[in-house]
Amino acid sequence: MTLTRKSFIVSLAGLLVAWLGLTLVWLGVVDETSPVTLVLVIGGMIGIFLPALRETYRDEMARFPAEVVRRAWYAGVATGAVTVAIFVALGEATAGDPKLHTLFSLPVAAIAGVLVLMVTEKGVLRISRGKNGSQ
Repeated sequence: MTLTRKSFIVSLAGLLVAWLGLTLVWLGVVDETSPVTLVLVIGGMIGIFLPALRETYRDEMARFPAEVVRRAWYAGVATGAVTVAIFVALGEATAGDPKLHTLFSLPVAAIAGVLVLMVTEKGVLRISRGKNGSQ
């Protein structure tokens, strides 16, 4: 990924927003599963990864048919969102065990969601490329 001033600022802002959400939880100002925390942490993590995701999307739009790329990204976003929801539910279910509760925390959920998004999207593109017989 090419680091530009704009992408650096977006990633830095995402980091600060996620940090703010985590700090509010650590200080006890808000609950771990409050909407404020979810928006700050997950939104911040998306902001951290957004420049890389945007560049990946542009590169793929240049290499593959637009409809295939859109479908791949829709599948990726859906699986990423489901992953985050599963992590949040598991975090709630493991509230009594500190180690498991930390494993299923919001930052880990957001990172896992983005990684699942990227893996699913790449997999869908690879499968569609094999079906079409293109390179």
